[in-house]
Amino acid sequence: MTRDGDRAAVYGAEDLVFAETLFAEPLGASGVTGLAAALRADDWWRSNGVAFEVVPARRESDHSSARLARHPGDIAQIRLAIHAEDAATLAHEAAHLVASIHGADSAHGDVFRSAEIDVVTVLCGTSAADRLARSFAAARLGCAPRAWTAPSPTTERGIYGRWRVARLTATPRR
Repeated sequence: MTRDGDRAAVYGAEDLVFAETLFAEPLGASGVTGLAAALRADDWWRSNGVAFEVVPARRESDHSSARLARHPGDIAQIRLAIHAEDAATLAHEAAHLVASIHGADSAHGDVFRSAEIDVVTVLCGTSAADRLARSFAAARLGCAPRAWTAPSPTTERGIYGRWRVARLTATPRR
């Protein structure tokens, strides 16, 4: 991969969309693992993503990351820092997996940004994805033509919205 000169600009564009929203709501390890399972079960993800597991980052780590499987029989991994166990960070890291299998040559470059918009469409819904696309455009961050199939959103709130409602209604009230 080449130099990652767009990292700060991508983070800034994401913050304008996700900061102080439910997509940045702390879910904890079990919550984000459940949300990741819902993403992996989605038809679009199964056609365009890879199998992955969410594993905790080292306690002292402030960084989240994603990596494809390195050896046959391994599974791709998303590591989320404790303060980043939320839908927005899961979408960001999952986009790295999609971009990586489609030849991204920069960690936060135009292929990644296209992948992130599509992952956000599926995970967080069309409204969040539209806001992210506008935020990237305002920051003059272009997107590559997609090398995968376009998502067909089933709801404006995405998998996260459906997952969150199901989680809330399944929780017994005292």
